[in-house]
Amino acid sequence: MSSPIAALLRHDLPPFELEQQAIQRRRRMNDERNKRIFDPKVRTIGIDYDALNAQVREKEEIRQAEKDREQDYANYTTRAADVMQVLDIHINQIRSAQAKDLNDFRKTEQRPEGRREYDMNRPHYLRYDPPMRKDNECSVSGLQQFAGEDLQNARRIKEQHEQSKVWSYMLRKEKEEKEARIRLAKEESDRQLMEMDASKMAIAAETNRRNREEAERNAQYNKQLALQKSETEQYKKELDTAYAQQEIYDQSHGAFLTEARNQSNTANPGRVLVDSWKGMTVEQKYEILNTQERQRREAEERHNQQKAAMHRFDQNLLASAHAANTLEATKRQQEREKNIRIAEENRRLASDQKNRNEYMEKVVYQNAATGDYFNQFNTSSR
Repeated sequence: MSSPIAALLRHDLPPFELEQQAIQRRRRMNDERNKRIFDPKVRTIGIDYDALNAQVREKEEIRQAEKDREQDYANYTTRAADVMQVLDIHINQIRSAQAKDLNDFRKTEQRPEGRREYDMNRPHYLRYDPPMRKDNECSVSGLQQFAGEDLQNARRIKEQHEQSKVWSYMLRKEKEEKEARIRLAKEESDRQLMEMDASKMAIAAETNRRNREEAERNAQYNKQLALQKSETEQYKKELDTAYAQQEIYDQSHGAFLTEARNQSNTANPGRVLVDSWKGMTVEQKYEILNTQERQRREAEERHNQQKAAMHRFDQNLLASAHAANTLEATKRQQEREKNIRIAEENRRLASDQKNRNEYMEKVVYQNAATGDYFNQFNTSSR
């Protein structure tokens, strides 16, 4: 590849040398192209090894990239599985430790001997129960208790008396505590009632004071309203008197009593007040007659114009129909002439085709192609 400096210097060469260099460059490129095309080691008809190799390399790269991606995903999955396995082991260890701590706590702090009903459900209680008789009169094989004999009666009665004392003490203590609570509740209720009464009295006193102040303010406000009302009534009375005087003056000097003709006029020139209209003047009557005459002339002129326009339209329509008929006839004549020319041309082409076929069959196709005919091909890259 030529450098940029050489490209700039080429403009200093004569045109002939530039043309010769271009011709030599094209010849060199053509020779290189012929070598590539006619080399049997490189060329095979219909196959481009460079493009196929490039496609193979591209597919291999894509396959390798896919394989690397799958390998990365497999490694990631393996690492995630290892982490999950470690987490499962850690969680199982924590659960085992918690279960062991719970069992140890139950063994040390929640033993069966510490239950309240242990004596009632104690297994093998006879092993640990002391003998009924505590004297030495009985032998080893002697009976400790006979049928109908109650050896625990005295102990049971004693325990019942002690239990009755405990219950009586608890009932008495509970009763005293209840009376104390009731007394304290009553004292608290009395204190709250006294506080409520004092609060009610204070609220009532404050309410009375505010009511008195509100009554004083209402009285002052009512006085002001009464004074304002009297002033308003006096002003309205004076204003009504002034309006009445002005109305009397307007009626006595107005257009109705003076019978002025312009009293029926309004802001709209086309309308009048019917109840105040005194009739048309002579000028208005003459104006109406003149207007009607002008409208009649305008209507007659419009009618004449419409009649002339319809006459022109009919003339134009007849001229357009005549022109259309003439154009249609001319078009049909041209179509007939065109069809005649096409038929003559087809007959001439058929004759030429027939002569050409006879020439090809009788003159051209009489000799067979020799090897020299085929050797002239594939001698150049173009």
